[in-house]
Amino acid sequence: MIKLSIEKAVGKPLAHDITRIIPGKSKGPAFKKGHILTANDLPVLSDMGKRSVYVFDPEKGYIHEDNAAKVLAEAFQKRWFTLEGPSEGRFNIKAQINGLFKININLLTFINQTET
Repeated sequence: MIKLSIEKAVGKPLAHDITRIIPGKSKGPAFKKGHILTANDLPVLSDMGKRSVYVFDPEKGYIHEDNAAKVLAEAFQKRWFTLEGPSEGRFNIKAQINGLFKININLLTFINQTET
């Protein structure tokens, strides 16, 4: 992650959600993690008092969590599974047939512990 002025962050993916609070009306995400900032976003960020944001460093090979989830989900044979998603960095994988699902625990552990 690197901290940049909002102007220099245009074209880069946000490293975190940015919450907008309108007192007495609403509170929720104005921008979600992974959102690619555009010039159109600058007035919204300025109105929220944001002068800088944290973005992912493109040199580090950032992959959006939804894209990473898609790569893993597509490794399943679609002949027996359906995929729903992505949402929040995951796909739901549902069986199309009855049967026993075997998993390689060592491989799953390795995948879950991989940083990049």
